[in-house]
Amino acid sequence: MSKYIKQFDYDSEYNDFVSGGVGSNFKIPLVSYTEDSNKIRYNNYESIPLTFEIHQSGKIAWTLLLSESNLNEETKTIEYSLNGGEWVSVTSSTDNVFLNAVSGDTIQFRGNNTGFSFSSSTQFYRNGFSGTTAHFTAKGNIMSLLDKNNFVNKVSFESDFAFYALFHSVAGMLDASNLVLPATILTHSCYRTMFQGCSRLKSAPSLPAMTLAPYCYYYMFNNCHQLNNAPRMVKGVESGYYDNMFESYETPQGVPYLPANKMEPYCYYYMFGNCRQLTELPELGTTTLATGCYGYMFCNCSGITSVPENYLPIENLAYLCYCGMFQGCISLVDAPNLPSKTLASNCYYRMFSGCISLFELPELPATTLANYCYRNMFDECTSLITVPKNYLPATGVKTYCYASMFNRCSSLTQAPDLPATQLTLGCYRYMFSNCTSLTTAPELPASILYRECYTYMFYGCTSLTKGPSSVGTSGTTMRNSESACTYMFSNCTSLTTAPELPAKTLIDYCYEGMFSGCSNLNYIKCLATDISASDCISNWVNGVANTGTFVKAPSMTGWTTGVNGIPTGWEVQEVNQ
Repeated sequence: MSKYIKQFDYDSEYNDFVSGGVGSNFKIPLVSYTEDSNKIRYNNYESIPLTFEIHQSGKIAWTLLLSESNLNEETKTIEYSLNGGEWVSVTSSTDNVFLNAVSGDTIQFRGNNTGFSFSSSTQFYRNGFSGTTAHFTAKGNIMSLLDKNNFVNKVSFESDFAFYALFHSVAGMLDASNLVLPATILTHSCYRTMFQGCSRLKSAPSLPAMTLAPYCYYYMFNNCHQLNNAPRMVKGVESGYYDNMFESYETPQGVPYLPANKMEPYCYYYMFGNCRQLTELPELGTTTLATGCYGYMFCNCSGITSVPENYLPIENLAYLCYCGMFQGCISLVDAPNLPSKTLASNCYYRMFSGCISLFELPELPATTLANYCYRNMFDECTSLITVPKNYLPATGVKTYCYASMFNRCSSLTQAPDLPATQLTLGCYRYMFSNCTSLTTAPELPASILYRECYTYMFYGCTSLTKGPSSVGTSGTTMRNSESACTYMFSNCTSLTTAPELPAKTLIDYCYEGMFSGCSNLNYIKCLATDISASDCISNWVNGVANTGTFVKAPSMTGWTTGVNGIPTGWEVQEVNQ
């Protein structure tokens, strides 16, 4: 029984014992009582070294991986103990399988290091357990690899990239729920890709840190295809979490929870990417966002079906903050509210792209947009049917703000109003491209166009029968609007009547390919009087109906016949003055 329950006079005796002191054979589950502090500890994994419990025989490797440009072999030495035996040193190398473990073995690890890896744009090295083939459960305190004598009290790092890729592609890791990552203040990339490619990992460790750092959890669990338990915590004990959670006879299970309130650049980027079995989202303690903080966080998590309505309540956004957050979540049917009224550049870029089951849209009350803010936001959301007319209330637009927003939404039948009167670079580019069920286009009241503003906007909308009444107004200026309407309605095979085109002077490429492939189009009214600009009507009516009516300005004598002018075989009329 002393293997499972033990009494100590002082905390220092306890710390020495569970850290590998003489005669230690303390087994999990741990129950201990320290008299001087009157402290009971239960399942206190923070006080044992990193431990592998082997469930299927295989190799244990301590491997050095490095880029060709890295001239120095940055080897690292750790110690291991097999089944309570002596501690043996092992130094990493490019092909270092140091142990053939069998089912039932217990292996503990410790060392004195500042970190194990480094990465830059030109070179990298990393030391870790890549190449390990045994199947195992990981338990104990990860800090035993950094400070073998005092890891119980170690809650900070001395370097960046400390545990970067430590278990990268270790497919035999099955469970890490009792692996302790006690650091409270993180450093740059400290847990980056730590478990990436651990394809059999089902349960993640708790992540109690309240102070994050750039890239700290970057790709941490990416491609953990079997992960179905996100990091869990007992809410309300974030500070000193590991001191408090074990001081009872019942181990608190907690809830999926990431407690940090201030984000850092790319801190959660791709954190759970491709975790296909993940169904329950962790609660987020966030109050302040940062560049790319939630970027692609749950990308391709095909088990997620719903997101709580108030999951993302923050109104002060940041560059790329939610980009791709739920991209490819193919089972997601509804989305959280997005309450911000002032957006940031790329804030919602690809946020729900490829969510093919999504049919309930989030509220979008923003009236102040930013460059690229809604770009590809709902791209390929093939279950979306209707977008409310007043869904996009902003009257001012920004560069590429709505570009490809509803691209490939093949079930969409109703589009929102677009009230902007002055356009910007690429603002509506590809916005409804390949929306093959859309029958009616919204009106386009803008009188000031800009480069690429309508490029490919309705390309491939094969059910479109009613376009906007006009593209531009009688006072439309085409200044700085090269390629403004390039391939705007190309391949709209059901369109019979083109929107009126009132602009007088065209500029380079402005109508290039505009109606190409519109095989049923038989009526165009174009009032241009100057079409001398480069390729302004190149290929614009290629593939339209063989017969039809073309209405032009009476003073315009420069039209030619063919795919670069008035369609061959069409009747020509002059507009009534």
